[in-house]
Amino acid sequence: MPEDQKNRRLGVLWGFICLINLLAILFLTGTTTLTAVRICRAGEARAFLDTLSALPAAPWVMPVCAVTGYAALLTASFYRRLLRRHELGCCVIEVALCIFITLAMHMSYKGVILLVLADLLDYLDSWSKRSALIALMAGLYVAADADLVQLVWPMVTFEHFARYYPARQAVMLLGVRNLIASAAVISFVLFSMLLVRIQSAETRRIQRLNTELAQANDQLHQMAMERERMAETRERNRLAREIHDTLGHSLTGISVGLDACMALLSVSVDAARQQLELVSQVARHGLEDVRASVGALRADDAPRHVSITEAIQRLAADSAAASGAQIPMELALDGVTLTNDEENAVIRLVQEGITNALRHGRASRIEVRIAPDPAGRELALRVQDNGVGCAAITPNFGLRHMQERFGLLGGWVRFDGSNGFLIEAALPLRREEEA
Repeated sequence: MPEDQKNRRLGVLWGFICLINLLAILFLTGTTTLTAVRICRAGEARAFLDTLSALPAAPWVMPVCAVTGYAALLTASFYRRLLRRHELGCCVIEVALCIFITLAMHMSYKGVILLVLADLLDYLDSWSKRSALIALMAGLYVAADADLVQLVWPMVTFEHFARYYPARQAVMLLGVRNLIASAAVISFVLFSMLLVRIQSAETRRIQRLNTELAQANDQLHQMAMERERMAETRERNRLAREIHDTLGHSLTGISVGLDACMALLSVSVDAARQQLELVSQVARHGLEDVRASVGALRADDAPRHVSITEAIQRLAADSAAASGAQIPMELALDGVTLTNDEENAVIRLVQEGITNALRHGRASRIEVRIAPDPAGRELALRVQDNGVGCAAITPNFGLRHMQERFGLLGGWVRFDGSNGFLIEAALPLRREEEA
């Protein structure tokens, strides 16, 4: 059964309990008042009073007090339910009015106690509070027994007025009173059972939600751990790229330069010395690149001290000086706006192309061209060498990470080893207003 349907049924039952109590109050107070008026008109007041152990109140007192108190009780209940203000004070007022109505009716009816108990059971949000309320109202219910109260406080009850009538009519009046009281008890029991059922369903729902929340938290924890592992992997790959791009290129230039020195030693010591000076310069530039890479690893937004054109030209000059290879360049980067990541990707591609051409292709000429395409939408890159080439290209660490760099930036890289080795790549260019 849906929760809203259960709550509607609970409201209907509570309204039914209110109606039963209203009927009980009107029936008991009305019968008592009419009987008192009938006795006075028949001139039997003296005889009736001789059968009583206490003087009754004026006929109008019971209906006025009971009906007024009941109206105030319902007003306090609706005020608390609708406005959600002064809730604790309203609860105290309801209990006090419940006692007042029961006393006003001379303990002839106790259904109002069950009404207040049902109302407050629905309001209280914990079973500890409900248990305290049940204990209090149960004590009131027992204490409101007219036969027990009359032992210490004589009063005129509904039974006294019912005895005025013939036996058959008296039995009917008491029977109607008992029928209404039984209906109040039964409706209260049904209300309590439905309330317990709703609370049990709510408890199960909360337990289910807690279980789902625990599972979601576990999934989030697993996802956080996975993201941490992915971040560690990305950082390791980043470190590997930096080491490969800086140290790999520098060491390649130094290795090629030293090979040239060894060849020159048997020919001319002066020429070998000049070559060593060039190798030393390459080593110093390589050390500067390593320091720059370390700085970039520590702060991604580290400023670049030279332009991309100057960086590529120095890269090519060092490589040419150390290896003796010709590296003609065509750079058309004026007016081209690139981010730091894009500039770094372009520089690393040129560096990897030159390094591979010298190390693997043993090339003597490496042509580098970087310029926007005719439409101005992409920056085209081309690194072509006259080395040995490669029939079947299997991307190694450097080539693979070159593709990854450009792929992350929305570009592409492809290779061709049929005539020397060719690297072609492209990066999307942003418009001026996007820069």
